[in-house]
Amino acid sequence: MKTKQGIYRADIPSGIRNELIENLRGKENMVIKESIGAASGILLPDYVDVKGAYGSPRLLRSMAGAMWAAMDSRVTCVAAAGHGGIPLATALSVEHDLPLILVRDELKNHGRPTWLDGYVPTGRDFVAVVDDVLTTGGSIDRIVKKVTETTAPRTPAFLEAVVVVKRGSTCSGVVPVKYLLTRENLL
Repeated sequence: MKTKQGIYRADIPSGIRNELIENLRGKENMVIKESIGAASGILLPDYVDVKGAYGSPRLLRSMAGAMWAAMDSRVTCVAAAGHGGIPLATALSVEHDLPLILVRDELKNHGRPTWLDGYVPTGRDFVAVVDDVLTTGGSIDRIVKKVTETTAPRTPAFLEAVVVVKRGSTCSGVVPVKYLLTRENLL
């Protein structure tokens, strides 16, 4: 399935977006106003720490609800990796009865060595990748690559990635990316 690539602002009701902005702005240390290195290795002028909101079930539900409103209705499962994506994907999985694909950052060195835990998608699935922030798209690309390599030749269709905050302006474009907010929304 061919999809137009790029980075897009998610089409969600303004009330949902405004409530999310208000809730996250009220969270202490959501935006750290000092230069910090990102996982991609680039130096950021400030750091948006969405994971800080995961300690609040209300905020986590709010973010997952906004992501659900943004997602393609054909999604049959969600994929995530790391501390940023897994809590959001888990909330979506539980709330909407979606199978959850957990993608490891490193190949496990015990049991059966595999990149995937949880659900292993098939060629009949439509996957949405979930993450907390978008800087360069590297995390999204790694998830798509690991799932694709692990499931070949019955690789699922990747519909999109959905992130809470876009803090960067570039992305490699493996899948289209929808963002709920920008870092400027939280400043």
